[in-house]
Amino acid sequence: YAPLLKIADHVFMVWYVFELTVKFVLHQRGLVCGKISVVWWNWLDLVIVVSGVVDMWLMPIILALAGVGHETGAPNMSALRTLRLCRLFRVFRFLKLLKVFLHSDLAWAESAWFQAIMSCVIAVNALVMSLELDYPGPVWKWVENAFLVIYFSELSIRMKRQGY
Repeated sequence: YAPLLKIADHVFMVWYVFELTVKFVLHQRGLVCGKISVVWWNWLDLVIVVSGVVDMWLMPIILALAGVGHETGAPNMSALRTLRLCRLFRVFRFLKLLKVFLHSDLAWAESAWFQAIMSCVIAVNALVMSLELDYPGPVWKWVENAFLVIYFSELSIRMKRQGY
């Protein structure tokens, strides 16, 4: 699983860089200057993303240009690797989103447009299941997981809406 996890690590890093870039374009100076309870999250994101870019993308390039292997002769990178722990703080961002979800009004889940979207998702899922039987392949596992996330989200929204 190591190559797959490495690819996933790079995909997430691209997403984090994209997210930070969009935030910068939207907020400009307000991204890092302003009310401390708001900008501290942005500072944390900035430190995490920059350390990740340096660790994952810049250091391998610098070491390759210097002709130094990753295993032998590489400088002590423990300080940079310690910054990887900062990525755990992104979990706290998820918890903040969870808090917003738990305190939000989900009346839109009963609307006709949401019902129509979920009906379309179910229809596409039925089509995908028939294609999966006719054309087996490894991609279907990922498609099934995407549908699982959608269904789990709908179930969570409905349970929250009904007070569970």
